[in-house]
Amino acid sequence: MKRVALLLLLLAAAAGCGIEQSSYASILIYQGQEYIGKGLVPQDEYAHAEPVGTVSVKTAPERLPTDELSSNELEAGTEICKADEDMLLAKVNDREYKVFER
Repeated sequence: MKRVALLLLLLAAAAGCGIEQSSYASILIYQGQEYIGKGLVPQDEYAHAEPVGTVSVKTAPERLPTDELSSNELEAGTEICKADEDMLLAKVNDREYKVFER
C-alpha cells in the first residue's frame, strides 16, 4: 500500500513539472503587421525617424498581440517612430530606441 501511495505521489509531482509556460518574442503590431523586437540603439542614430503613434495596449507576455499598436513587451503609452518601411523604433528611455523589424 505504501508503494502505491508513493508511486501516485511521484506521478503527481512529475505531471506538475511538465507544465510549461511559454511566451512569444517581443512583438509590436503596426498596420496589421508583426514587428519583432531586436536590440537597443542610440536615438541620435535615427534623428530622421517620424512618430507614428503610441502603444495602445500591452498584452501578457504569453499572449500574441493582435490589436493595432499593441505589444507584449512595451507599456501602453510608449512612443513609436518609423525609421523606414521595415523598421519601427520604440522610445524606451531618453537616450535609446528599441528596434522592431518586420
